[in-house]
Formats: sequence, structure tokens, C-alpha cells
Amino acid sequence: MHYLSMLLVISAGLYTLWDSLRRGRSFLSAVFWGLGVTLLFIIFFPLHLLTRPKMKTNSGFRQGYEQQRYQQNNPIDITDEISLACPNCGNFYSGNPSHCPHCGTSLKAD
Repeated sequence: MHYLSMLLVISAGLYTLWDSLRRGRSFLSAVFWGLGVTLLFIIFFPLHLLTRPKMKTNSGFRQGYEQQRYQQNNPIDITDEISLACPNCGNFYSGNPSHCPHCGTSLKAD
């Protein structure tokens, strides 16, 4: 039974070290928090949970997920970057106009 409690305390210390580093604390500070939780679990683990810095939104998986979600909800309009030729006069135009800017021919299909 003592081995299980020791394993739990050591795991909590390692978690505290990992969590502190992930949340932007310095390496030395993270090591001290991990040691504190390992040696005085009852005091340092609740203190760590109360005083730990907030997660940075620009980190790791969360950032990639947010970018992917943003791109899915906001498709990119590339019609302004493409030049097409007018079927009547042959001049190039960009964008998505309803009439050719050069000869005035209707470009929309009826």
C-alpha cells in the first residue's frame, strides 16, 4: 500500500513539473514546484493548482486546431487573383464582374 501512495505522489510531482513547463514557467521554477509536490503533496499540489499561469492560446495542438477551424469556417476567395479572358473581345479581367470591363459583354450565364 505504501508503494501505491509513493507512486501517486511521484506521479503528481512529475505532472506538476510537466504542467509548469507547459504553462511557461522557467525550468528551475518547474523543478521546485515538482519537488515541492513530491515532498509535501498536501501543501504544494493545491498551491500549484491555484497559482499556475493560464494556458497560452498560441501553443501546440490548440493553435493548430484553431487555425484549422478558422480556415473551415472562412473559405478563401481566390477569384480576385485569377485573370480570365472575355469570350467576346479576348481582353483579360480579374474578379467576378457581371459584364466585361472592356467591351460590356454580359459574362454571367443566363
